[in-house]
Amino acid sequence: MVNHAPGPTGDTKVASESPLPALLRTSVVGSYSVPDWLGRFKTDYHRGRLSAAGLNEILDVAIKAAIVDQVHAGVDIVSDGELRRDNDMDYLIERIPGIEIVGGPKHHYFDYYESVVRERLPEGAAVEAGDLASDFRFARGLTDRTVTVSLAGPFSLAKRIRNEAYGNERELVMALAHVLHSACAALVGAGVTHVQIDEPFLAGYPEAAHCAVQAVNVMTEGVAAHFALHVCYGNRYARPAWEGHYDFLFPAVIDAHVDELVLEFARKGLDDLELARRYPSNFEIGVGVVNVKSKEVEPVEVIEARLRQALQLVPAERIVVNPDCGLRHLPTAVARAKLSAMCEATANVRAEILGTNGRGERRRTPARGGAAQGVIDGAARAAIERAAAGGPVVAGGFDVVGVGNAIVDMIVEVGHDVIVELGLEHGAMTLVDDDTSERMTVAAGSTRGISGGSAANTVVGVVALGGSAGYIASVAGDPVGDVFVDDLRAAGVHFAAPSRAADGLGTGRCLVLVTPDGERTMGTFLGASTLLQPGHLDAGVLNRAKVVYLEGYLSDAPAGYDVLREAASMARAAGAEVALTLSDSFCAERHRELFLELGEQADIIFANESEMKLLSGSDDLDAALGLLGELGGVGVVTLGGQGSVVVAGGERIPVPAWPVRSVVDTTGAGDLYAAGFLFGWTHGADLEVCGTFGALAAGEVIAHLGARPERPLNELMVEVALHERLAEPPGGPPRRRAGAGQELGS
Repeated sequence: MVNHAPGPTGDTKVASESPLPALLRTSVVGSYSVPDWLGRFKTDYHRGRLSAAGLNEILDVAIKAAIVDQVHAGVDIVSDGELRRDNDMDYLIERIPGIEIVGGPKHHYFDYYESVVRERLPEGAAVEAGDLASDFRFARGLTDRTVTVSLAGPFSLAKRIRNEAYGNERELVMALAHVLHSACAALVGAGVTHVQIDEPFLAGYPEAAHCAVQAVNVMTEGVAAHFALHVCYGNRYARPAWEGHYDFLFPAVIDAHVDELVLEFARKGLDDLELARRYPSNFEIGVGVVNVKSKEVEPVEVIEARLRQALQLVPAERIVVNPDCGLRHLPTAVARAKLSAMCEATANVRAEILGTNGRGERRRTPARGGAAQGVIDGAARAAIERAAAGGPVVAGGFDVVGVGNAIVDMIVEVGHDVIVELGLEHGAMTLVDDDTSERMTVAAGSTRGISGGSAANTVVGVVALGGSAGYIASVAGDPVGDVFVDDLRAAGVHFAAPSRAADGLGTGRCLVLVTPDGERTMGTFLGASTLLQPGHLDAGVLNRAKVVYLEGYLSDAPAGYDVLREAASMARAAGAEVALTLSDSFCAERHRELFLELGEQADIIFANESEMKLLSGSDDLDAALGLLGELGGVGVVTLGGQGSVVVAGGERIPVPAWPVRSVVDTTGAGDLYAAGFLFGWTHGADLEVCGTFGALAAGEVIAHLGARPERPLNELMVEVALHERLAEPPGGPPRRRAGAGQELGS
């Protein structure tokens, strides 16, 4: 158990609670905006630069401000903004006996702890509920509004804990449910009347709906409170982890012993609300009418339109009005404005229902048309019309969709002697079979596993910068496959329907041996990745991409050529751009003709110096760069410590490397460079700025062990003011490949 910060300072006087409206109550969904300054203080605490007492004084102030914002906006059911919590899981994980926190202190406060259950949770184990009760009493003493308390649900909690004690995941979920039942009972004993159970992982595992509902029922059994079950599509870094519809939740959720379902509609549209009519129940429905993944403040009229549509399907007395999810990732001013618009719209619609102006007086019916309508501009009017039709204010999509291998990296630092002993080529990737992979693992000693794979690392980097991404790959239904899927989804990458291979091949894994010079030598067992077929390419995902990013390593799979060609063809048919990474010098040599073929179709090609020389058939870098110009798209060649060069037509743009104190591990440097470049590309940056984004992302990842960023890249981008050089916000139109008479980027 780690040492966590104590609860709020001082005692607070509890005010009497105001009654809730009979119709259309407004509520928040847990978290409130975390200002940059508060995030820095939280990180300072984890790095030992700020005491627990100092942090909690700061948190007291922040929570008071958050509650004032909610009350002033007009919210009926408020929260403490979950500001004492680093993220949605760790607050509970560090307070449950029997869960071990492994690894060192957090580098950034929003990181997840690595945790494990090595033995069954102790009989009668209970959450250290004193902190939860203390947090509630502090918030309750600041307002006469109803205060809700959120708890991570047992299913989602289990997804963040490595299970070494129970025979299967369901047993762990149920054990956690019993522990959380004690927390619910303790909260009610402290005066809590409203409890929200959050299951953000459930949308990614629809087959587990019955298990999750059974666990929720264990939590709520015999506890006298208003329970709300919140199921969304993920909101880490304000990005959905999954896409889909709520039909997976029904009819299983009808058996849930809760009072309210809190669901996400503003971003997705209200079509799924039809399920509430198709499967009758007595649940109140928390209708998400504010999109928390967008900084655009919805006009009041848009929210009113959403509410009126909801009222066609659910009676007013069963509707609770709330944002789609927590407001954590929004700037405070935006969060405040969104809540104010939500409450104003709700008051207007409530007054329409009651036939009053909100003060009990009969309302005048305004004339239709007239000058008042002209106040709404064309864009707002179009948004209102989309909302009334059940659609989101802004259509969704992906900046980048990757197609590649599913590999779990097993990373270990070794001496050069181990490389020699295993007969590997220093700094290269070697394909190995299952037995050889096991032998290498034994020789290397202790390793740590993390979801990897070249293109997978790239799409994770795109999301870390603030973009959106999906991924297509083949994994096996084994524990290693679970690691890959869970890590990718937790990073915010859409991976809703992976192909689960069932012919005995395990999920691919790569032993990454990092020598003192920072170079990585890899032994890769491709496993189930080799089973990816053209039929696995999801048109519904590819059709929503701005850029489809193809991993050259796929060319080593039996159907790899067909998969890469079909993915490029589908991307072209959907109007997306194609990016290709050569991946490895041996790949460039083995599959040169295929890469030249794909290169003629690609809008962007990524390679390092040795890969590009092999592709061109020349040892001269200048000649290799000339080939990129001949292929007609944009070419990017990374040069290690010398930076990179971007080639477009006859133009060559040098980009310096990002300065770092020391190079620890170059694993993933090229992958993250591609992530930064593609993020800039899909947000309208010019080529030099795209390369600078690539250098920034690569510079972060080579400064530590592992191929995934440790720092939130979007925050690092803001720190160095690189975001100011983007020409388009997320969701802008894709740029097209330059052709005859057409300027690049037009």
